[in-house]
Amino acid sequence: MKKIWPWIFGILFGLILIAWLFAGRSDRQAYRAARGANPEATQPPPTTGDCALLAQSPANGTLVAPDAGFTASWQLQNTGSEKWSSGEVDIRYIGAQSNISLHQGENTYDLPTDVSPGASFTFSVAMLAPSDPGAYGERWELAVGKKQLCEFYLDIEVK
Repeated sequence: MKKIWPWIFGILFGLILIAWLFAGRSDRQAYRAARGANPEATQPPPTTGDCALLAQSPANGTLVAPDAGFTASWQLQNTGSEKWSSGEVDIRYIGAQSNISLHQGENTYDLPTDVSPGASFTFSVAMLAPSDPGAYGERWELAVGKKQLCEFYLDIEVK
């Protein structure tokens, strides 16, 4: 009977490890499904809430060399009826595909200036492409406290 316990513990450990690995995989699959399997380089990402994406650089699907530095920029327009105050609205990093962050800097930024309804501003952040080839991406949001005004993202292909 004593010789069976190591086997039981080994099997339980293996099952827990497999469950943990599949849980992480489903998160990545959910992110990919949410952003679309093959984003088109010319199509701006959808936004929700009180803003619209007017321009983005680089475009989604852009090819980037491994370990290349670049700047990502989004021009966002306030489509709501209330002014966005620089002291209240934050630009926040939400997450990255496969948990590989591209941005170099903070995860939260203050809105650089007040933005009236109908006006726009540009948010730029330095990024660094990973060493390994593949598809990578980051998601960001504009938010007031816990209320999300909109979400925007960048997807690149490292080759």
